[in-house]
Amino acid sequence: MKFFIDFEATQANEIISIGVVSETGTTFKSLVKPQLSSISPYISQLTHITEEMLSNAKCLDEVFDEMYDWVTRQCPDLVAWEFLSYGGDEKFVKASLPNIHTRQSMILAAMLIATMQDGYKDIKKFFQGSISLINAFNYVENLEKEQRHDPLEDALMFQKVYEHIQANEPPVNSPAH
Repeated sequence: MKFFIDFEATQANEIISIGVVSETGTTFKSLVKPQLSSISPYISQLTHITEEMLSNAKCLDEVFDEMYDWVTRQCPDLVAWEFLSYGGDEKFVKASLPNIHTRQSMILAAMLIATMQDGYKDIKKFFQGSISLINAFNYVENLEKEQRHDPLEDALMFQKVYEHIQANEPPVNSPAH
């Protein structure tokens, strides 16, 4: 089963928010309290996530344990898990490894690092050049939406774009920027 995933992170790449959508449309989202770094004003402005919001968030182990349970309910066969991201998001998992201590969290982190596919490569090929997620989404949905850098919203946009490129021929006049 495919899971479209997006992370928001500190400038040190430590995860502060996760959004996931399964290919069947079920979703998972959580804030994550960073342990090794703090959120900069730039990241806070970009993501609309504040220090106050993160002070009440769960630690990465708790969130990964919950996400592991959620993913397992969607697809009990770990071998069938396929994680897709828009870009090399496994770097965020790698940077957050010092915060992972529980068995389920370690299994999820290992699966994310080992199996995460960069869907951006397929999208770039389809649009015949580099294109932002929001521009690809706006093309696919014929919208003029602005990106808010919400991980669940981004995962949902990525799913729409990815499914579109799997089912359609590339555009004649590419909107790639």
